[in-house]
Order: sequence, then structure tokens, then C-alpha cells
Amino acid sequence: MAIMNSSRRLGRLLGLSVLTLRCLSGVAADSPVATPAAPDTEALAWAYTFGTAIPADPHLSERSACQYEALKAYLDLGHIEEAAKRAGEIDDWRRGMLYCDLAVVYAQREGASLMLQHYLEQARRYRDTLEGHNADWQKDRITARIGVAQVQAGLTDEATATIAGVGDPTVAQAQAEMLSRITDDASYESSLQKLTALGEAPTLEAQEAAVRACIRILEKHAADFTPERLERVSACLSTVVPKLPALLQCDLRTAAGQALLAAGRRELGLQILAETRAAMEARGLDARFDVARLAEIARVYRVAAADASQAEAVLGQAAALLKDRPPHDLSEGVAATVALAAGYAACGQVEPAWQHFRAALAGTGRQVNGRPRHMMLADVCLAIGRARYALPADVRQTLDREWNRRGDPW
Repeated sequence: MAIMNSSRRLGRLLGLSVLTLRCLSGVAADSPVATPAAPDTEALAWAYTFGTAIPADPHLSERSACQYEALKAYLDLGHIEEAAKRAGEIDDWRRGMLYCDLAVVYAQREGASLMLQHYLEQARRYRDTLEGHNADWQKDRITARIGVAQVQAGLTDEATATIAGVGDPTVAQAQAEMLSRITDDASYESSLQKLTALGEAPTLEAQEAAVRACIRILEKHAADFTPERLERVSACLSTVVPKLPALLQCDLRTAAGQALLAAGRRELGLQILAETRAAMEARGLDARFDVARLAEIARVYRVAAADASQAEAVLGQAAALLKDRPPHDLSEGVAATVALAAGYAACGQVEPAWQHFRAALAGTGRQVNGRPRHMMLADVCLAIGRARYALPADVRQTLDREWNRRGDPW
């Protein structure tokens, strides 16, 4: 116990987590991650550990990004206490964003207003401590996300006051969130008009926010929409989506297809997915970008359309693309392999999922520099964790071996 207490004091001095310091304490020195009570969180713990090991000086941004993504995954998978416990270990503006994410979780729960307000206040307090030449946009992003949480909690007036005067274009996320909350016929017409106008704004953030709000409207209401109302939302999407970059268009069209399938609009949802694939193929598939997008389309076919054969066909297309035209850059190749593995996992194909997760880990081992290697390792572990997979013994041994390689050059 005395050793662990000393490690905690050392961790506070160095900015390291207790999780990362297990190896320094003499407790399981060869592995910084103890087997957790919930086996599906072990990979997330590894993702967080690899990210936290990246030196804050001079790599604070990369370190914090890895930490944030791991803790966001804890939240998304329902492990709220783990995320809350470690939020204070993030040492840049993303800490404020994670407090907002925690607030969003409680905004969606009945009788959780005290916790909602607690994390909103935590976000405000941390925001107000930010300094430096990037502080203005970082503060604005946290403020905009506070507004989103308030909207999701039904605190529309408070959200309006929060985002007033915010200059960062991400404030459009809060504005669009308000407009997606349709309650009656009058609000439907008003929201669609305002979303169309938001989509005509000159910033990418506003255009994307408008499209995502339309997709949320489809998720919530498409099952009950008349053909005329569906056409009205489709017209808004058709006006705004072509303005966006090609890869983002693909992502948003896939999300729209999923929303329609989930709402029982099968024919239209499948049509959008087919058109999305056709557009990708027309511009020419590139493994750097399109393996992940094909894997996501496969997931939608399997999960939202219950079409296992079509999902398998799309995964086969993604696997062939990765094999025949692999990315030249190591990190891009690992990222594509991870995305394909996650696609197989989402479609219930465990064996090929692990085949590609193992291939991705082998790829990370070829990276000499510690910082990019740890970032890739964190991404692999994050995808395994999001798949809710427990770690096999050989994968755990590989992670232990990679952990013992940490150090210069970073």
C-alpha cells in the first residue's frame, strides 16, 4: 500500500495516471493493466494507458486526444464512473469537452438534474482556466458543447443564453440541436425552414450541423412522416449535402440511410446506401479512406437492414481493396485494418475481426517512434474495446510487449 501511495504522489508530479504507474509500483510490473471486473473494458484501459504514456511535453495534444477518445468510449459503453474518475487527468481543453459529454449523459436521464448541473459547472470552471493563444477558440468550443447539453436536457432558454455571442462555428451544433427537437406541426415547418437556412451558411460546421439535425429528425419521426414530409426533409438534405466534401457526404448519406432503415423506411434507406456506394465507386475507391466507409456501410446493412449477405459482400469488397491496394503509409494502413476489423466485429464475424485486429497490432510493431506507435496502439485497443471483446492471452502478451518498448524516440 505504501508503494502504491508513493506512485500516486509521483503520478501527480509527472502528470501520469495510477493506471499507467502500476509498472512503477512493483505491482504487475510487466503489465500496467490489471484484469478488470468487466473483461470488455480491458482493451479500453490499454487504450487509455498507451495514450497517457505519451509525454505531455511536447505532445500534449496527441496525449490528450488519446485520453479523451478512450474515456469517451467508456461513456458510450455505459462505464460512466470510469470516465468521470479519470476526466481530471486530461490536461488540455478536451477535459472541458468530456465534462460536457458527462453532462449529456445525465441530460438524457430522468431525475439526474443535480449531476447534469454538476458537470456543466465543471465544464464552465475548467473553460475559465484556459489561457494562451488558442484559448479563445477552445473556450468557445466548450461553451458550444455546454449549449448542446442544455438543449438535450430541455433547457432551451438557458442554451440560447449560453451560446449568445460565441464566435466559434461549432456553435451551429447547438443551434441545429434545438431545431431538431420537433414537437408539433408548427415546429416542424419552422425547423425545416431554419435548417435549410443554416445549411446555406458559408461555414462547413454549419452545413454539417444542419444535415445531422435532419438525420436526427429522420431517426425520431420518419416512421410517422407522410410522403410529403419525407420529401421536405429530403429536399433540405439534397440542397446541403452536395456542398460538403466528398468523404463527409458519404458519411452523412450512410447515416441517413441507417436512420431511415431504423424508422422502417426500408426501400428508401436501401436506395440511399446503394447510391452512396455507387458514388464512392464512381470517384475511385482509395483504401486510405474507403475501407472504413465500406465497413460502416456493411455494419448498417447488418444491424439496421438485417441483411447479412449484403453486409458480407461489402466487407469482402473492403477486404479486397485493402489487400489489392494497401495504403503506402504505415499509420494509414493500420487505421484501415482496424476499421475493417471493427466492421467484421459489428457484423458478428469474430474470427476475421480478430484476424485483422492482430494484423493491425503487428503493423504498429513496425513503427520505431514511440508517439505514433502509442497512438496507433491506442486506436487498435479502442476499437477492440468498442467491440466489447475480451482480450485473448496472445493479444494481451503483444500489448505487454509493446508496453515494454515504450520510450525514446518519441
